[in-house]
Amino acid sequence: MQEETSRIENDPADTGITVWDGTMALARLFCSNPSIVQGKNILELGSGTGLLGCICSRLDCETMIMTDLKQVLPRLHVASKINCRGRNVVVKTLEWGKSTDEDHIMDTLENIAPDVIICSDIVYHESAVESIVQTLKRFHHALWGKN
Repeated sequence: MQEETSRIENDPADTGITVWDGTMALARLFCSNPSIVQGKNILELGSGTGLLGCICSRLDCETMIMTDLKQVLPRLHVASKINCRGRNVVVKTLEWGKSTDEDHIMDTLENIAPDVIICSDIVYHESAVESIVQTLKRFHHALWGKN
């Protein structure tokens, strides 16, 4: 068990292979209250396994934009193809605080403006908090014109 923990701590992409408790809690919330996501464009930060995004897709969100680190994307693409069954799902690279990744997401958001931004259990390393907050502020300001 300790070896697994050490490996996760050394490779941030490895946190994207676990379904964390917060994801399960949000999944239950959305399944109990599908109107939260139905007909909405949704941007998810730190999609990991893709579970939450695929649930939103199956609950008939308009568009689901799933994002994560470049290293996580191959698994995320496969999960979205298998579990979202061809629904309107977009998978994009996003490293928080990396302006080139954020710029690519902003280009996508010009065509598909999300109504909701979701994320769960995205802070495994405290050092990531500042980058996450800056990314959220940038998207929030661009989408809704507020800080």
